Amino acid sequence: MSPDAWQLVLVCWGTKYGVADINRSHRAARRHSPRHARTILITDRDRPGLEDGITAAPFPEPFLNPDFKGPGCQAKLAMFADGVVPGDMPAIFTDLDSLILGDLAEVFEDHRSARDLSILQSTALPANGVTRLLHRLSNRRIYARGNSSIVAYHPEHHRDIAATFLRLHGESGLAFKPTWADERFISWAAQDHLRFADRWRAVKFTREFMAQDVAKVKRRARDTAREARRKRLVFLTLNQDVLKPEVLRTLPEGAPIEDRKGRKTEWSTEALGPFRRIIPDYLDG
Repeated sequence: MSPDAWQLVLVCWGTKYGVADINRSHRAARRHSPRHARTILITDRDRPGLEDGITAAPFPEPFLNPDFKGPGCQAKLAMFADGVVPGDMPAIFTDLDSLILGDLAEVFEDHRSARDLSILQSTALPANGVTRLLHRLSNRRIYARGNSSIVAYHPEHHRDIAATFLRLHGESGLAFKPTWADERFISWAAQDHLRFADRWRAVKFTREFMAQDVAKVKRRARDTAREARRKRLVFLTLNQDVLKPEVLRTLPEGAPIEDRKGRKTEWSTEALGPFRRIIPDYLDG
């Protein structure tokens, strides 16, 4: 169910990311997808220097709560708020520390209805009918959970996510477990329509390029079938602090990388293949 047109949604508060990061994501989306119609930037301040085609949308006041700008990133739920992202076409949100490598509209190809919502898989539970049944039988305590570095959705059909979050926060703060992080809440609230993006199209760096053993990472890089699949990736997220652009730019060839879960890789062509060049070229573009 691929759309005729779609909009890119970016969210930026504070000063960690700048206009160069915003413009880079916008340019990549526009370059790779003829169906990209516009970019909506949800922002907490004026950001001079935005390129043509980017429309700034102010954060709704409730989502400027300082508690929502911490590790849980609940401020990102503003993308579902009424009157922020136009509801005339589907939308794809991407984190600013991610790489747009192809036509993001491909993520919609697995959607079967306008209410479907796709994110990256982050837990073992699949997003399928069995899990949705468990979700209902457990009074919504069991649910498949994903990573929100990319979210493909139709704004008109998911306004309830922001409204429900604000209602629950007003009742009990962040005591309710699904409200602890934006991706938890998206997964919980959209469980009946949740899909996990095909990892042949969209993937986390930690899943594709890291393992408990660096030798395994290097074997993957020599796998011709995996290499062919990697060429078809449209989205790659640098989803750990050790992978942030400001860190990667300083790494010498062969530098070891290890995340907080003990997953390892090496900043080398032997471990990353052509992505050793693709990643810095993208970040500097």
